[in-house]
Amino acid sequence: MRSLPRSWASFLNLAVWFALHVSFRELYEARGLGMTIDVPVLSSVHVASLILTLGAMLAVFRFKIGMLTVLAGCSFTAFPMDSSWDVPSAPIRSKLRQS
Repeated sequence: MRSLPRSWASFLNLAVWFALHVSFRELYEARGLGMTIDVPVLSSVHVASLILTLGAMLAVFRFKIGMLTVLAGCSFTAFPMDSSWDVPSAPIRSKLRQS
């Protein structure tokens, strides 16, 4: 069995780390055999991110849509989906009116 080149292994490691931290709100570290692995807490799944990830994988691998097109589509789709991106406009406006 051939091993992956070091650059591919680093890229794959980063991709897995990013996917875990985007798809799950909580992770815990499992230590053993000299390794530390981030394990997701399944009850903390971020459903919108998981659906978006599966849709992007389907677009790239099944329908052969280009990476930049998928990235642009995901960014425009994800922006209104996540409530943590809401801009607190009301408190800012009230502070401006007071001064």
